[in-house]
Amino acid sequence: FGRVYLGYDDQLQRPVAVKVPSPRRFQEPGQVAAFLKEARLAAGLSHPNIVAIHDFGETEDGVVFVIAHYVEGQTLREYLSTVEIPHEEAV
Repeated sequence: FGRVYLGYDDQLQRPVAVKVPSPRRFQEPGQVAAFLKEARLAAGLSHPNIVAIHDFGETEDGVVFVIAHYVEGQTLREYLSTVEIPHEEAV
């Protein structure tokens, strides 16, 4: 995906996840617009198993970002380094 940073929302006084996709993800024309459309659709979802999206956009210099609910815990990389997942479960 890219990088996820721990941020802080000063207005609402809460931690947030700032997701910044890798620029390699946007090599073709229209990919940024498609990503932002997908973020807009995901922001409209409400489900216990889907992380809430609070904001998204693109900076003046073309960096795309998503601001999401911060979920405290291990990263996927950390989790996978501590367990062995059977092939069937991974699929």
